[in-house]
Amino acid sequence: MVTRISTSQFYQNSLNGILNQQSELTQVQSQLSSGLAVQTPSDNPLAAAQAVVLSQDAVMNSTFASNQNQATSSLGAEENALTSVTTTMQSVLQNIIAAGDSTMGDSNRQSIVIALTNLRSQLVSLANTTDSNGQYVFSGFQGATQPYQLNSATGVVTYQGDQGQRNIQVSQSLQVAGSDVGTDVFNRITPGTQAYITQAGSGNTGTGIFVPASVSVPSSTNNVGKNFTVSFSTGTGANAGKLGYTISMTDPANPNGPTTTTAWQAYTSGATISMPGGGVSFSVSGAPQAGDTFTLDTPKNGVGTNMDMFQTLNNLINVLSLPSNNNAVAAAAITNTLASANKQIQLNYDNVQTVITSIGARMNEIDALGSTGTQLGLSDTQQLGNLLDVNMYSATSSLQLRQVALQAAIQSFAVVQQANLFSMNAG
Repeated sequence: MVTRISTSQFYQNSLNGILNQQSELTQVQSQLSSGLAVQTPSDNPLAAAQAVVLSQDAVMNSTFASNQNQATSSLGAEENALTSVTTTMQSVLQNIIAAGDSTMGDSNRQSIVIALTNLRSQLVSLANTTDSNGQYVFSGFQGATQPYQLNSATGVVTYQGDQGQRNIQVSQSLQVAGSDVGTDVFNRITPGTQAYITQAGSGNTGTGIFVPASVSVPSSTNNVGKNFTVSFSTGTGANAGKLGYTISMTDPANPNGPTTTTAWQAYTSGATISMPGGGVSFSVSGAPQAGDTFTLDTPKNGVGTNMDMFQTLNNLINVLSLPSNNNAVAAAAITNTLASANKQIQLNYDNVQTVITSIGARMNEIDALGSTGTQLGLSDTQQLGNLLDVNMYSATSSLQLRQVALQAAIQSFAVVQQANLFSMNAG
C-alpha cells in the first residue's frame, strides 16, 4: 500500500519540524543566558510551585533578619545607656558615703549637693536616651515623647511615657522586648527582692537615729513582707511622762485591709525594736520626740513610692541643703536620710544590673536566631538553585545537540524539496 503525501502536507510537516527544533534551541539559549532552567511555570510546574514556597520562606526570613537587627540596635542603645547609668549611680553612692562624714560642715556638704544635683541631671539625660531611629528608648509606646521631665526649680522628675512594651517579632513564634519601660528601670527594685526601706518621718522633731531593718527568712510564723510604722508617744497612767512607742502593721498586698496596732511599749535608746510576729527588727538611738515616726516598708512586686531613684535623690539633695551646724535635729535628719538613700539607691542599682542582664540574655537569643536564620537562608538559596538554576554543562551539550538537530531538519527539508517524480525515475 502506497501512502501519498500532498505537497502542502509535506511542506507543513517539514516546517513544523524546523520550528520545533528552533523553539527547543531558543529555550536552551534562553536558559543559558538567564541561568534559569525554569523560565515559566509550564516548564516544570512542580519545581515552580516549590520555588514559590521557598521564595516566600526567604522573604519571611529576610524580614525576621531585619527585625532582629532592629531589636539588636535598640537593645544595644539601651545597654550602653544603662552601663552609663550604673557608673553614675556608683558616683551617687560614693557621694552619699562622703556626706555621712560627721566632721563635714555645711559649706563642705554643699559641694556634695552640687555633685548630686549634676548626677541627677546626668541620670535624667540617660533616661531620655534615643535609639538609632530617634525614638526614646524608655518611653513605652510613646517613642516620640521624652519620658522624663526635670523641673529645675523643684528638682522633681516626672515620667511622661506609658507602660507599653515595644515587642519585636524576631521569628515566627517569638517576640522580644526591644526596650524596657522607664518605670521598670528607674522607679522600682527587682521584683521578688525581700528588702525593707527604713525611713524617718519628714516631720520628726527629735534626734532619734535608726539602724536599718534586719530581716529574717519569711515563714508562716512571722510577718516578713508586711509594712510597719513605729510611732513615738508619751505614756499614760503608770507610764505618764515616759517616752514609748506603738507599732502599726499593714499588708502591702492588701492596701485597703485592716491595720493592727500593738500596745504601747517603753523606749530604750539603742534597744532592738521587734516587729509584731518577729522576723523584722531595727533599733533607734538618741532622743526621739512624741509624734516622731519611723517606717519599715517592703515594696510589693518591687514597686513602691520610695523606689523612685529620682525622688530619692531629690529628697536627699533637699535635706543636705539644710544647715545642720549646731542643730542636732537637722543632723539626725541628715544621718537618717543618708541611711535610707544609701539602701534605696543600692536597690535601684541592683535593679538596673538585673535589667542589663536581661538585655544581654535577649541579645544572645537574637544572635542565636540570627545564626539559625542565616543557615535557613543558605539552605533556601541552595534549594532554589537546585530547582531553578540551569546546569551549564548539560545545557551546553543540549545547545549543541539542538543546533545539529535544527541543521539536520533544514538540510533534510532542502533535499526532499528538490526531489520529484522524474528525478526519482531517472535513478
